[in-house]
Amino acid sequence: MRLADPEVATDPAELQRIAKARSSLEATVQAFHDWQKLTRDLKQTEELLREAASDPELEAMVRAELEQLRARQEQLEEKLTLLLLPRDPNDEKNIMLEIRAGTGGEEAALWAADLARMYTRYAEKDGLVSALGQPLRGRHGRLQRGHPGNPRRSSL
Repeated sequence: MRLADPEVATDPAELQRIAKARSSLEATVQAFHDWQKLTRDLKQTEELLREAASDPELEAMVRAELEQLRARQEQLEEKLTLLLLPRDPNDEKNIMLEIRAGTGGEEAALWAADLARMYTRYAEKDGLVSALGQPLRGRHGRLQRGHPGNPRRSSL
């Protein structure tokens, strides 16, 4: 374990890099451990189903449990598949988005305002932080140009 290495402890940049790498793997490792436990539980339940063939009531209960375990296994496998996909190096970077009304007068300004609101709500729903920059208002107070800001991922 490199986090316990004294050489790493004296180098803050390396310590931060290793801690970040470890943190990014925790969800994947936990999902894999859950999948392993679920696989063991499935085998035990299938074994119990073979033993319960003489008791119809017990067999029905075991079949219901088996269905739940298989559904959970599918969910975990989907989650693991997503977690094992390679990460995009741009995921951790910030963006700046500028929205301009363009030509079209008040209609274009309404569209720009709606678009800015849409992106801001999307960012909030997705756990991103957004900040509205300096909006340029038109003559009717409508948004002509605005920056939803510099969204960043909040804590994961």
